Amino acid sequence: MFWKHKSHKDITGGVVIDIGSGSVGVALVVYDALNDDLKIIWTHREHVLTRNISNLKEAERAVQTALVNVFLELGNQGLRTLSEVYKNQTIDYIQASISAPWQYTNAKKIHYTDDQEFVVDKKLIEDLTKLAEQDALNTISENGSFKDFNITLTGQESIGVSLNGYLLESYLKKKASEISFVHLTTLATESIIDTLKDSHQRIAPNAVLDIEPFMTIFYKVIMSLYPSTLECCLVDITNEATEIGIVRNGTLQHINHIPIGVSTLTQKIATSLFIPTEEAYTYLKANTEYALASVGSAKQTLISEIYDSYTTELVNLFRETGDTLSIPQSVFMHTDLQTESVLRMLLKTATHVVTTTNHNVYTVTSDLISDSHTGDTPILLGVNYLEQKFRDAQ
Repeated sequence: MFWKHKSHKDITGGVVIDIGSGSVGVALVVYDALNDDLKIIWTHREHVLTRNISNLKEAERAVQTALVNVFLELGNQGLRTLSEVYKNQTIDYIQASISAPWQYTNAKKIHYTDDQEFVVDKKLIEDLTKLAEQDALNTISENGSFKDFNITLTGQESIGVSLNGYLLESYLKKKASEISFVHLTTLATESIIDTLKDSHQRIAPNAVLDIEPFMTIFYKVIMSLYPSTLECCLVDITNEATEIGIVRNGTLQHINHIPIGVSTLTQKIATSLFIPTEEAYTYLKANTEYALASVGSAKQTLISEIYDSYTTELVNLFRETGDTLSIPQSVFMHTDLQTESVLRMLLKTATHVVTTTNHNVYTVTSDLISDSHTGDTPILLGVNYLEQKFRDAQ
């Protein structure tokens, strides 16, 4: 669902919300369709204080609070800034992305054949995708990471549709004897979805609300920036989770995650070394060799063991994607700018263990995305994707 410009001819007010594992970010943008120009006019991010959090349920409540605060800032400072740029302009569209562990995306390959040609219509697609939805619900019921959460369906999308072996963008009403596609079923925690919808109704009730998993936005932006990339691995490392996506033939086909991220590693280092979490975090954001050289051999061993344990978790994660092929040579890693160096090293080690070859690990935050207004990479990826949607709507 999209919209017609209401306030100013050819001007659309948009909002990008990023619900991460340990923070919530927001950007207010205006898109000038006449000049095909999008500007970020205001941003804000609320961080969760992880030192007072001992489990995922507490982390979820803290993220809910951050989400409410972000919308309050949007309704106050954000709308004031929008009014200064375009008087009487309203917010027309809100794009909200949710990262693991608050959401789960199941990628199900669907293949259907018949001896006789059939017409591909919406009913056929719906019938085939019911299997994918049930598969997602079965998978999540077996996933221990979600045992303490109520889960709700937030979206479904069919991508990479091919008829008789040919990849097509337009496929409805066409005849075929074989159809294949990947169906993405996304579920998220009810508490965060309810908080998001309630905040939306309070601040911008007339705006269209679109909820998408961060991994699919990550995937679509990378495919847009590098359209010739047919195979790659996407890795998103947040505070509380590490999520991977495998792209084959230009289509996101496998998604999986573990509830271990930057905050988890920080807490483990703090506990092992009996130091504050703020100090423990410095070992993740500093040059690894330099950081380890500044402590005694006993502490070096403890930190190395934590790194090795995380590497093992990454190895297992890569082996449990359901993909029968080896990890693609190109790996795009998205994480906090300060922790890129250490996490890139651990990721390269893990991929080498799995395939015994060296992989190209591209750090999205520092290498691919630059913006003079904000260095908030999740927001920038979301804005890039929103800009694509604005253009497609023209």
